[in-house]
Amino acid sequence: KMIQNVYESFLHLDEDSCERHWKKIKEELEDIFKNKTCTDLLIYMNKNEITAGFCPISFSIVTDEKDSEINRCHINAPFLSYYNDDLYESVSTRESNNDIKINKSKNRNSKSEQEEEQEEEQEEEERQEEEYKKEFNNRFKMFVSTVFELAFGKDERDHERFDPQEVIHVEKEMLDAMNSYDPSVKEAEDGYNIVTSKDAREKYNLNWDELTKGLGFKNVPRFFITDNMNYLHKITGILEENWNSKKWQTYFYYCFFKQMMQFHRSWRVIYFDFFGKFVKGQSTDR
Repeated sequence: KMIQNVYESFLHLDEDSCERHWKKIKEELEDIFKNKTCTDLLIYMNKNEITAGFCPISFSIVTDEKDSEINRCHINAPFLSYYNDDLYESVSTRESNNDIKINKSKNRNSKSEQEEEQEEEQEEEERQEEEYKKEFNNRFKMFVSTVFELAFGKDERDHERFDPQEVIHVEKEMLDAMNSYDPSVKEAEDGYNIVTSKDAREKYNLNWDELTKGLGFKNVPRFFITDNMNYLHKITGILEENWNSKKWQTYFYYCFFKQMMQFHRSWRVIYFDFFGKFVKGQSTDR
């Protein structure tokens, strides 16, 4: 019966209820940004299963990789909006590609006809990849612009203070943190890193006690598991400095509304047009 109720609720989405819920979330986020701390924001985001996976410090309770009979607390990197890391815009990449093309043209005279044909095919492939990358970023920015128009109103000009490029910058910053390496950070070869409550606070400035109590734990878990210590080391420093900046606020508003719009009969069409139709090539959202 309960599963049937959930199924029916998805078939007949209540737009008014969703819009009221978004208004409440927006007010609560504004209050956090004005009066509270980064830990409060992490608690707020991780309390909601719909948004927890997009939190920069994403909390979950899943099976211990080394003991299948026990569930453990895990902290991991978030999901990103792009399905391929190489699609994120990079000025340095474009410049290096141009340099490569210049060098290729200089060396073309010394190559055989077959080598020149192979090189031309490769250049055409790279050109198509760059065109798709540009189209993907433009389409994503259009989607994010629409998100903020819906979230803050077309008639108001509130949405104009949110720049879609800032969402890309934040996600790229998190991606770089995922791929970062610091020789002073000890990383387990098998990706099974245990971080104690004490180490979380002293080494990574993560208030594990406050975070877990805020998530409803009566007794603070002694440790958590993470698969990327370098990411944890990097992202905690970034958040400490920037969590309440305009750029990061833009990202957090985007995450909440992007997830919420899937439960609104009209808004979900816009979500599907980008993530379903354009990204995945789906013909229908059913």
